[in-house]
Amino acid sequence: RAAAEHSGKQDHPTGQEQSARAREHSQQAYLLSQQVHREAVGHDETAALAHKLWCARGCPQGSPELDWSLAVAQLQSRKS
Repeated sequence: RAAAEHSGKQDHPTGQEQSARAREHSQQAYLLSQQVHREAVGHDETAALAHKLWCARGCPQGSPELDWSLAVAQLQSRKS
């Protein structure tokens, strides 16, 4: 019986192990994307341009992601 149970068992990760691996992979991917962004387009340069764009829009409340994404796009297009 033990042999039959053992032969049926294969090295499949549990759901918990799969979740842990996925979380680790996600964190690594996030950190890598941040590093690539900082190398491709400087964080300080992006922040300065995002602030300038925000001021040009009249300093509205909320939506900082809009100014940040516009700054990243503009800086990347300049470097291309």
